[in-house]
Amino acid sequence: MRLLASESVKVWKYNFLATGLSPHDFVVLSTSEFEAVNLAAAKSILVTNLKAQDSMTPNAIRLIDPSGEEIWRVIAGPRRAVRQPIHDPLLLARRKRWHH
Repeated sequence: MRLLASESVKVWKYNFLATGLSPHDFVVLSTSEFEAVNLAAAKSILVTNLKAQDSMTPNAIRLIDPSGEEIWRVIAGPRRAVRQPIHDPLLLARRKRWHH
């Protein structure tokens, strides 16, 4: 990757997280720093080069920019079930009668 004269390498951080049901419900399992020029390079480094230690069971990684703000979070693992609409003909008929 070639650096432009206006670009400089910055220090980014990442956290391995154990998350709960809420986005604000998490425990930081480990923190580390690395250098990258911009957000695209930082994401690329995270996705291709990071591995959790064997003793950890993270289910998310968050990226923290050089100013200290969380700017990206990747959540792994099973997702919660999404409520599906019911296609029961009797229930649909009852709903139509009730609305008319």
